[in-house]
Amino acid sequence: AVFTGTSVRSGTAKVLAVATGTQTEFASIAEALERRIPETEFAHGIRMFGYLMTEIMFAIVIMVFFANMMFDRPLIESLLFSLALAVGLTPELLPAIISVTLARGARTMAAS
Repeated sequence: AVFTGTSVRSGTAKVLAVATGTQTEFASIAEALERRIPETEFAHGIRMFGYLMTEIMFAIVIMVFFANMMFDRPLIESLLFSLALAVGLTPELLPAIISVTLARGARTMAAS
């Protein structure tokens, strides 16, 4: 089989086109990529809890920044500390997100 975009290194060949447009393999691959797989309850729970934890993290970072400013710390030092706090909190929250979502799913499965 020869597909669109095939490169020939050497030699000659005769090719018969048997399909064009939406009937080609490339079109079927593109169509498969466009289909969205429905989101599972687990994935939805992780996403929603992740949003909640992100909002909490931003609130903590903002509070720490303003607390530093109230104690007359230099502006750049306060910004860098808040940024480091945000970067450090993000990976720390991931296990919590997964654990809570798995526990919620287990509770749902046990109830049914």
